[in-house]
Amino acid sequence: MGNVLPEAGNANLLIGVFVFWTLQVGLSPLYSAPVNQAAFCAISAQTSSLESMLTKLPANVDSKEFTEILSLLNATLTKKRGRECQRKPATRAGAFAWNTKQFVPTKRTLELFDPPGISREHGKFARGAKLDLGLQGRIAIVAAASKGLGRAVSEELAREGASVAICARNASELEQAAAHIHKSTGREVFHQAVDVTNPAAVSHFVGAVEGRFGRIDICVTNSGGPPSKMFVDTNPEDWRAAVDLLLMSTVFFAKESLPRMQKNKWGRFITITSSAVKQPVDGLLLSNSIRAAVTGLARTLANEYAAHGITVNNVCPGYTRTARLDNLAASISARTGTKPEAVFGDWTRQIPAARIGTPQEFAAVVAFLASERASYVNGASIAVDGGLVRSLF
Repeated sequence: MGNVLPEAGNANLLIGVFVFWTLQVGLSPLYSAPVNQAAFCAISAQTSSLESMLTKLPANVDSKEFTEILSLLNATLTKKRGRECQRKPATRAGAFAWNTKQFVPTKRTLELFDPPGISREHGKFARGAKLDLGLQGRIAIVAAASKGLGRAVSEELAREGASVAICARNASELEQAAAHIHKSTGREVFHQAVDVTNPAAVSHFVGAVEGRFGRIDICVTNSGGPPSKMFVDTNPEDWRAAVDLLLMSTVFFAKESLPRMQKNKWGRFITITSSAVKQPVDGLLLSNSIRAAVTGLARTLANEYAAHGITVNNVCPGYTRTARLDNLAASISARTGTKPEAVFGDWTRQIPAARIGTPQEFAAVVAFLASERASYVNGASIAVDGGLVRSLF
C-alpha cells in the first residue's frame, strides 16, 4: 500500500479507496489502475474539505446521506499530497477528464458503507452484484460433491462460469446433484462415481475429465468424515481407514492434478478440511488428528508448486448445516443423552456469529480462492466458522 500513495494521510487513503470502488462498479469498462489513481488525485486536488466536495455534487445527490456515510470513514481531506499525485496522469486517465462534478455516488456505492438491513435469507445475500472472478471457462474437479459442502462448492463454481466435474461414491445421489447443478446454472456437469480411497479410480476419473474438457484448472479435494469416536473406542483399523479417507485421497488427487496444472502453468488446488485443524472439536478424534496431516501436506505443496502459477490452500469449515453435522449431533446425543437440538444450541453459543453457517457461505470462499482474484493467496488455512476459532492464526 505504501508504494501506491506514499506520504498520503489515512483520510486521503480512505477517499482513494472510495473512488477506486466507485470506478470499479460504475465504470468497469474503462477501469484501469492509472484511471483509479488519476481520479483520486483529481478529486483530492480540487477539494480541501468534505463540505466543498459536497457543494460540487449534482443537485440530485442526497448530500445529507452522503455526508453521514463519509463521516463513518472519519475522512477529512488534507492539503498534504502524496508524490504520486504530483505526477502527470496516464494518457488514458487524462482523456477521461475526471472532475468532482462527475463523481456521483451510486446507490450501491452508498450501500457499501451503510448497508441496509438484509437478512442472510434474502436473495441479495445469496447472489449479490456480479463480481467477475475470472472463472469463466475454467475446468474444476470437486470431490465428494453429491451433497453438503462439495455440492455447494460445485454449484458456486458453475454459477461463476466454470465447467465442473464431480465425483462421489453414491452414483444415484451424484446423478441427482449433477442434474440440479446443470438446471440451476446452465453449465455442463461431468459426473462419475468414484471411491476416493482407490488411487486407480481417482486416476481414471481425472484422466476422464481431462479427456472431456482438455485440461484441469481447479481441483477441490473433499471426502466424508470418519465416524465420531472417543479414543478408547478406536482400533487400528479405524485409524487406517481415516488416513485413507482424509489424507491419502488428497494425495491421490494431488498426484493426478498438480502435474497437469504445472504443464499449463496455472492451477488452484484446494482442500476442504475442518476448523478442527485449528481447534479440535469434541467427539471428532479421528478427524482432528488426520485432517491436521492434510493441512501439513497442502502447506508443503504450496511451497513446491507456487513458482508454476499454482496456489494450494486449505479451507476450514466450522459448524455448517449439512447432513454430516446432523449425524454428528445425533451421535453426541446417543452418547450423552442430550437432545440433538440441545447439541446444536451448545454449538451456536460457542460461535460469535451466534448461528450455524450455510454451505453457500462456505462455497463462496472456495470460489474466491479458485479464482484469478486470489492469485497471491497461497499456503493459507482459512477458517469459515463465524469466529468459532479463537486463535490469532
